[in-house]
Amino acid sequence: MKRIVYLLFFMAAASTAVGQNDWVVSPSGHRIRISCGEYNAFVTQQDSAITGHVVLPDSASYWEYFFEPDADWPYDSVLHSVPVTVVEDYAFAHCRSLTGITIPATVTHIGYGAFSYCTALDSMAVLPGNSAYATPQGCNAYVDTRENELICGCRRSTVPPTVTSIASRAFQGIEELAAIVLPDSLEAIGNYAFDGCTALRSFHIPAKVRSVGYMCLAHCRGLTSLTVDPDNAVFDSRGGCNAVVNTANNWLVVGCAATVIPGDVRRIDQKAFVGFDRLRQLTLPNSIVEICDFAFQDCSGLTSIHIPASVSYIGHNPFAGCTSLDTITVDSANTKYDSRSSCNAIYDKNNGQIVSGCRSTVIPNNTYRIAPYAFYGIAGLHRIVLPKKVFSIGEEAFAGCTGVTTIISADEIAPQVSWGTFDGIDPDIAVHIRRGSLASYTERWSHFHNFIEDFPVGIDERTEGARGYSLVCRDGMLCINAVPPLPVRVYDISGRELYHCSPVATATLRLTDLLSASHHILLVQVGNYPAEKIVY
Repeated sequence: MKRIVYLLFFMAAASTAVGQNDWVVSPSGHRIRISCGEYNAFVTQQDSAITGHVVLPDSASYWEYFFEPDADWPYDSVLHSVPVTVVEDYAFAHCRSLTGITIPATVTHIGYGAFSYCTALDSMAVLPGNSAYATPQGCNAYVDTRENELICGCRRSTVPPTVTSIASRAFQGIEELAAIVLPDSLEAIGNYAFDGCTALRSFHIPAKVRSVGYMCLAHCRGLTSLTVDPDNAVFDSRGGCNAVVNTANNWLVVGCAATVIPGDVRRIDQKAFVGFDRLRQLTLPNSIVEICDFAFQDCSGLTSIHIPASVSYIGHNPFAGCTSLDTITVDSANTKYDSRSSCNAIYDKNNGQIVSGCRSTVIPNNTYRIAPYAFYGIAGLHRIVLPKKVFSIGEEAFAGCTGVTTIISADEIAPQVSWGTFDGIDPDIAVHIRRGSLASYTERWSHFHNFIEDFPVGIDERTEGARGYSLVCRDGMLCINAVPPLPVRVYDISGRELYHCSPVATATLRLTDLLSASHHILLVQVGNYPAEKIVY
């Protein structure tokens, strides 16, 4: 007789069957989400509102129901009990009111980041008989005794002297971890291991460490002392630089807010300084050849940066999210990059591409591409002006630019955009385009709804001919030429007069003297002709 089998699950103490990924009551009285398989059970993603000390159950049960073909009701059932063996990745992540956790003897796997961002967690315990995990010497951390690896910690953790590695995300988001002493036995620190430990003030890497993971100290905003044991054969902190440098190849792997980059470092590694918002000053020495992807991301305290002549490779925007950055310059001797026309951006001369910009960038003429992430996270950018010939804008190039209120695009054909190019920008802002180009922009820039076909003078554009005068905006200056001489008046958008002069043949005005932080639109009237709108 053919049988059809369905599985339904419940805790051994429950009286009714529940489905996969359902809530059950733990021995400590907490509602815990459990998922059962045929042979074992998993602790899955929990409700972030969970509070107190949680004791995980050691078993779960499920009913196996047997059905005749096409029958609506089972003719038989069998109750199975399986051990709880797995705490899945991120199971209790962001449970900020969790104060304690006890795992049963049955658990043989705890996933990465299982207790990330559990900021109130003080107590971590293992019930007797567990062959995989322990909390040696009352360390308030889970150590995999099979590998001597510390898997998860909390704000009260110490690292036992037998531990040889810190797992990825072991202390991620433990904001009140004020100090940690790594034992001499340690050989490896995993990715994101101490990411977001904002209370850490100092960090010392022992002599045996051979591997330092990606973003292992990211967002440790309070870190001001970063040292490496002088006997370490792989890494050093030469000259008291407060950074971790790979000795063999002179690559700076991890920095902090107090780092002084040594004069022989050749490369800044990917995300080496991410999230150090107290980094106020940065000098890149002439030895630097490579600046890797997002190297200084979210260093929101930086206000200026100078790229030396030695730099020949810059990855995805190293200064993404540097919201206070106003000045970007490139050494005039650099053969690959420049900051032409004082544009406050990094311009790749080989392909006409803006690699990295800031809130005061003026995109120069002869820019053909905006690189992926070029303005990522620059919330203080208020206006985007794209000159002619920009034909592509990369992935997330302006994502997170939440302060943008106006976009002006000079080309008749809308630049091609990629995934997430304008994510975070209000779709109802004014997008000024040329008359007759609406179809192109509507098709390609579907993120926006408010296209205005009134492209203003102002982006290397000229109005002249029958009117007897011309207006040119370039490099921050407004140039007015009139034949015969004519009076000139300049108003803000509300009609308030900002400037006037008697009849002249030529007038040159600095736009920054006329524009305000909140208004980027001027009305210029020459003689008795209708006023011209200028957006700059």
